[in-house]
Formats: sequence, structure tokens, C-alpha cells
Amino acid sequence: FEKSKNNRNETIPEINDESLIPAAVLVLLVNHPDGLTVLFTKRADNMTRHAGQISLPGGRIEANDPSPKYTALRETEEEIGLRREEIEIVCQLDEYAVGTGFLITPFVGFADPPLELTPQYEEVAEIFEAPLSYLINPNNYTWNKKTLKGESRRFLSLQWNNYYIWGATAGILHDLSIKIGHVS
Repeated sequence: FEKSKNNRNETIPEINDESLIPAAVLVLLVNHPDGLTVLFTKRADNMTRHAGQISLPGGRIEANDPSPKYTALRETEEEIGLRREEIEIVCQLDEYAVGTGFLITPFVGFADPPLELTPQYEEVAEIFEAPLSYLINPNNYTWNKKTLKGESRRFLSLQWNNYYIWGATAGILHDLSIKIGHVS
């Protein structure tokens, strides 16, 4: 992560599309004694956008948020109850535009267990972790093609136990894999 952090100061490409809604997410790495895991949420089934999908904590950047990093930490605290003081942000990944109209700025941060989590059940149906070693293995990813709103789109996916991780979440994890040198 130090290598990624040091090489990323001025190299993050910007996507300039004012029609996209800015959002920020957190790839939260939990530092367990037996290895790092990534924390995920399963969105509540009653959500208007991305219902039931596996996601990273985060959300829309609000007008009074001073920065995307602030948004990622605020949304993480709101969604899962993990206080921002318990998270160490180490780097920002490339922005990620999605077909649903969002421009996502992902951040990578660490937290030490035990985590005291309180899910906001209106938004979050479940919280779970998956091993980082599994998530950065290129053999676990599959390219898929789907027609949405009349357009053919390609997206990445991977399966972890009973969880199907796809779209922006899988794409962001794939970008993390590239940054730390596990995927080309």
C-alpha cells in the first residue's frame, strides 16, 4: 500500500462528466491477526437504487461535505456505525463511473478489530467480510455482458460464498488489485 500511495500523488485520472452524481466509498480493510479482510454491506431490499446488492460503505456526496474522503467516512459511520476516528485512510483509487449515473471516488482505509458495528437497517441488510487475498486473485473474476437500457455493457463479477459481488464494487476491487500489483 505504501508503493501504491507513493506512486499515486498526481496520477489519478479525472472523469469530467457533470451529469454524473458524485459519490464516495470506502474499501475498509480489517486488520485481523490471520490476514486482511474487506468489509462489505448488503443493501436493504427496499432501497430505490441498487437494492439487495453487495456494496462498499459509502454514498452520495452532499453539498456540505468538504471532500470526497469526508463523505466516505461520514457514510461509513452512518451505514455501519464505525466511527471515523477508528479508520486510517491510506490512499485514493481511480474514480469509477457507473451506468446508473454516479461517479464514485473510492478510498482505502484500515481498521483494527474488534469492530463495533451498528448497521442502519433502513439501508443495510447485512455486514460481512471477505479475505483480501481472495478478492485480489485475478482467477476469481469473471467478465460479464448485459444489456441495460438498450446498451450492451461489460462488467466484472466474483462470487464469495453466497455473495455475488459485481459492477462498481467488483470494478473497484479489481482496480485495487492492479494498484497493489496482483492483476495486470
